[in-house]
Amino acid sequence: MRKKFRIAILVALLIGVICLFLFNPQAEYQLAQSKELERWFEADAFAVRNEETIIAPCDGIIEILVSEGVRVPAKTTIAMVGNVPVITNKAGTISWSYDGLETIIGPGVLMGLKQQFLTDWDKPINHSKTGISVYKGETIGKLVDNYAWHLIIFSDMSARRGEKLTVEINGKSYTGIVREVLTDNRLSVEIESYRDEVATYRVLRRIKIQKEPLFGVVVDEGQLIETEDGSYLEIKYKNKEKRQPVRVVGRWQGKVVVDGIPQGAKILVKPK
Repeated sequence: MRKKFRIAILVALLIGVICLFLFNPQAEYQLAQSKELERWFEADAFAVRNEETIIAPCDGIIEILVSEGVRVPAKTTIAMVGNVPVITNKAGTISWSYDGLETIIGPGVLMGLKQQFLTDWDKPINHSKTGISVYKGETIGKLVDNYAWHLIIFSDMSARRGEKLTVEINGKSYTGIVREVLTDNRLSVEIESYRDEVATYRVLRRIKIQKEPLFGVVVDEGQLIETEDGSYLEIKYKNKEKRQPVRVVGRWQGKVVVDGIPQGAKILVKPK
């Protein structure tokens, strides 16, 4: 009888321990480690350059003398139409690719350009080449600013004026600077470099844009405690639980990067 009673007590104790473990779980902590948080997103964009159209001076057959993407000084003969030279008015980069929007795009148009209207601006690219017939007054190419071009980027991602971005288009990366934060979720980004292929860019779909990475301890937004006095994290340090004040370095898509956590501390990830 006593033996059965002891067994019953042991079973009850075992069940109690199991219930205590299941219904009163221990808090979980994770070692705080500094790392880099990459920040990138995809967006549509509209490319704008300082462009001057190249016009055929007469009817005739065109002979191209300067190749696509070559930079030339002012007063350079870049082509012949019949026996008449085509001469540049200023220095720039030659492009024989054009879409007919070169003379239309201006500040007023850009201020009203919204993402839903991009399809209307997605015009086919025309290419001039030696041997084709052209008519007087017809656009045959364009002279592009040697250095700067701009993107109107359609995105609700936060940015500040002067912030540097890396823009990846067709596998090639360009460094840009945010010049203006516009209305209707738009950013004006200036890119101070030029490659011949960008002369054909106008409407760009789902390009990759990368902000400068953040460095620090990365936590979920739900872990951060924010009060009027500042920001805090629950940590365990030297076997003591405490609320640690931290500095918020930045935020990105549900993550927060902080510093101010002592080395070797653990961050509360799952409370009791």
